[in-house]
Amino acid sequence: MRLTQSQRRRRRGQTMMEYVLIICLIAAAIAGAVYFFGDKMRESITQNTELVGAAAGETSYAGGEWSDKGGDGTGGSGGTGEQQPAP
Repeated sequence: MRLTQSQRRRRRGQTMMEYVLIICLIAAAIAGAVYFFGDKMRESITQNTELVGAAAGETSYAGGEWSDKGGDGTGGSGGTGEQQPAP
């Protein structure tokens, strides 16, 4: 069965619309996941950041601010007595 040019164009548009709907559904699912799990993900990332920083003797992120906490007891200055800028 041969399709006329207008029928082919209509089918092409229908296929494109189906792809757009699929992309919109995926985007809505991602937005819903971020909405429901966003705070938990933020807490988890913050905890992991603090653990890695503490293990490396680097800075710590607590209370919404970065602070220097060097592993050598000098507050991150490396023993020179100079304050290092916050990252």
